[in-house]
Amino acid sequence: MKNLSLLLLAGSALLLASCNMNSVPQPEAVSGQVKELSPTASGAVTYTGWSGGAGKVMASVEGKDNLVTADLAADGKFSLTLPRLDASLLSPMDLSSELPDGCTGSLKTSGAGDARGNAASFDVQAGKSGMIAPAAFQMSNSSINISSGSYVYVDKAVGLSGKINCTEEGVGVTGDINLQLRAGWNKVTFTISATDQGGNISLTTGSVPAQWVYLEGGLAFPIRQQSLSGSALAQPALKVARTLPFFR
Repeated sequence: MKNLSLLLLAGSALLLASCNMNSVPQPEAVSGQVKELSPTASGAVTYTGWSGGAGKVMASVEGKDNLVTADLAADGKFSLTLPRLDASLLSPMDLSSELPDGCTGSLKTSGAGDARGNAASFDVQAGKSGMIAPAAFQMSNSSINISSGSYVYVDKAVGLSGKINCTEEGVGVTGDINLQLRAGWNKVTFTISATDQGGNISLTTGSVPAQWVYLEGGLAFPIRQQSLSGSALAQPALKVARTLPFFR
């Protein structure tokens, strides 16, 4: 009986240690292959191979440029590891259940009210230099569907979830929010879909688009600026998105 008690105590200690280990923010491996964008005759977008040659990929966060630097291969492939962030690099998370003006529905916060975090951005330096990000583009003259991924770090688990229905500029916009951030690095994807009939925005955690896209210079810069910031189709949905806590 004594031996059994010792085994149970040892097992409980190991389980507790395992739980504590899992609650500690861990580094995050990031890898991919950078592509460029090319238009088709119909106005759609296709991906083409990286033409900037070998160089470097840099990950940065607010307060620390070049957090991590890794090699960029001539074909656009790279691999790096985002480290745990020091507390001095974290700021309060701006999450709130308050609905944007002109919207109905409900948003619910969860987890730590004092969670702090930061987000990574990525750049390449090679024959071509500028921002890269995991992203997916599907566009035509009558519709737009763009997903953009990011890596967000928090020191404590925190969440925001719910569904909203909004009217902006006479156009209906729906929102599906399911942001569940665990302590450490999190994959977050923002998606905007719009036609002349209305739009939808969504914010989810757990994955990012598989394709890494070069977002500076050449074609990609006007696509990002005109199709999102300048597109009449995207404007109502973008205005709603910018009033949500995570985008302020």
